Amino acid sequence: MRTGALILAMLLAVFVLPASPEERAPDRETRLQAMERHIHRLQQELDQLHSREKGVLGQLSRIEVEVALREAQMKETGIRLLELGAHIAAREATAAGIEAAQEDRERYLSFRLREMYKQGPGMTFRRSLLTGEVEDFLAGLRYASFLNERDTRVIREHRADASRLREEQAALVTERARQERIRS
Repeated sequence: MRTGALILAMLLAVFVLPASPEERAPDRETRLQAMERHIHRLQQELDQLHSREKGVLGQLSRIEVEVALREAQMKETGIRLLELGAHIAAREATAAGIEAAQEDRERYLSFRLREMYKQGPGMTFRRSLLTGEVEDFLAGLRYASFLNERDTRVIREHRADASRLREEQAALVTERARQERIRS
């Protein structure tokens, strides 16, 4: 049995292992170079994977930032729309108040014109003269002067508010258009 093991060792030495270190050197160099090439290939593959990973991760990070930016822009737009909506509501309330005041003034002026028409020109002045009393005459003049001043003031306010109402309505049209642009 011992002889068989010895023969096997000799066969292995002849066929597998080189006889001298000089003979083993080229084989070792070749394997080392092959291993270096393999390591180099693996390193390149790893670098490509890292660059692909960085590219995908970079792209993912960029997309996340873009999403966050769009969310912030949407919030900002929402806030602007709320502010603009409140501003439009305030303008609408102002315009409604002006319209209500205009309707009251128009009713008053309509009443005054009917009364003036019914009495004819200078009726208050004539009525004061007919009573014959100086004090009644002066009271009538004061009353006529009061009515004249009030009518003049109401007409002036009516004209000023009509102008304000036109401005408010024009501003409302502009702000509603702006609101629609922001929404879109």
